[in-house]
Amino acid sequence: MSVDVAGVLAGLDAAVAGVAAIDPETIHPGDLPGAVKQLRRARNRLEAVETSWLATVQRRQAHKTDGARDAATWARDQLGSSWRDAAGQLNTADKLDAL
Repeated sequence: MSVDVAGVLAGLDAAVAGVAAIDPETIHPGDLPGAVKQLRRARNRLEAVETSWLATVQRRQAHKTDGARDAATWARDQLGSSWRDAAGQLNTADKLDAL
C-alpha cells in the first residue's frame, strides 16, 4: 500500500500552522490547561514518530544518500540537532525495538 507521505506531512504542517495562528489569549481560561496538555500529547507523539523514522534512516542506511557516515551525523547536519542528542534518540529507538 502506497502512502502519500508528502501529502500527509503537508497536512501536518498546515495543522501546525493553524494551531500557531491561534492567539492563546483568546482561549477561555477554563479551556487553556486542557489545550496545553493536548499540545504536549501531540508533541510527544511527533517525537516518537521522529525517533522511529530516524531509526529507520539508520537501519536502511538512508543517511548515505547525503554522504553522512551515520544517522547521528546526518541528523546533526540535516536536522540541526547535536550529534549527542541524535545518538541518544537512536539509542532510545534501539531500546524500544528490543522490548
